[in-house]
Amino acid sequence: MLTKILITCATVALISSCATRPDKIAAATVAQEKYAAEDCATLSKKFSQTQTELTALSKKQNSKANGDIWGVLLIFTPISFFTGDFEKEIAQKKGDIVAIQASQRKNNCSN
Repeated sequence: MLTKILITCATVALISSCATRPDKIAAATVAQEKYAAEDCATLSKKFSQTQTELTALSKKQNSKANGDIWGVLLIFTPISFFTGDFEKEIAQKKGDIVAIQASQRKNNCSN
């Protein structure tokens, strides 16, 4: 009984150290002033570019999370423990998107 409890606790601890899914990553705080001087066309272009970059990073992060599950099951260690993940980059891109959208609203841009 004690062995089962210890195995369960160890498994939960290992899985919780896996790479975070992109939809669970919060946006970093990015000052709206970073984009305040931009016109609507530039903001629209930056929004599209940042969204594309976020999508690519999210795919990579999901791959890391999937690899971590297999790593825990096979070698009892999340793979991203050794290779890192993209959590900070995703948070930054999400923050940039929030700041760009705020600047678009402030400038009365139509998307």
